[in-house]
Amino acid sequence: MSTMWVWIICFGALIALAFAMFNFRVVLHARVYDFLRHHQAYNNFVIASCALATLLWGAYTFDALQQKDRALAELADIQKRIKDTESTFLSVKVSVVKAGDGYYLTPTVTIKNISNEAIYFKLCSDSLSVSKISYNFEGQTRADKTIFPLLYEKISDNPQVKNSPLFDLRIPIASERNLNFFAAVKEAGVYYVTFSALSSKDAAQGADIQQCSFSSNINISGGNKINGKDSIWFASAYVIVSGQ
Repeated sequence: MSTMWVWIICFGALIALAFAMFNFRVVLHARVYDFLRHHQAYNNFVIASCALATLLWGAYTFDALQQKDRALAELADIQKRIKDTESTFLSVKVSVVKAGDGYYLTPTVTIKNISNEAIYFKLCSDSLSVSKISYNFEGQTRADKTIFPLLYEKISDNPQVKNSPLFDLRIPIASERNLNFFAAVKEAGVYYVTFSALSSKDAAQGADIQQCSFSSNINISGGNKINGKDSIWFASAYVIVSGQ
């Protein structure tokens, strides 16, 4: 095919294209308009989606940071409690004296604080318990009788005035406190002496601490639990009261 025929064919194609565009210009205009309109709607949708994703990510990040802060605060509190626990020593020792009407037991609870801050304890009316136990040689024991001596701040010399029990204790930094109790028992045997107390943080909020009870689990529940059980301070000792 000669060059002239190529140019003739190309020129004819251009004329045909121009004729088609002229005759279908309205349709082409409508198509282009629809494309641009839908393209703008698509852009709006993408922008809105990006904005929504940004808000969701911001909310997630904010919540994650809050949870992290709470977790760090709880971890610091747990570590502090462990440190305070390791820095606090509780023990119970019981002296026994034979008397004409029975036996006198004088339990002494020693609380030693070697932490770097003061420790606060709250006692209940049954914080100290003295139980006479029966047992067999198969390892089974039970409490036959239990009494609950109180810790007194003041013992009244007036029959009309009640003694003043002490329920709130403060153990200063690097100090030691001895809490002295008295219990009179009539029978010889094996006695189990326990001491239980609450820290100020663990005590049930808004409760009258003088109405609390460890044996009945009244006003003991606080906000801190270990293995689903209430966290309390505890020490115990066995004492053998001999009839000889």
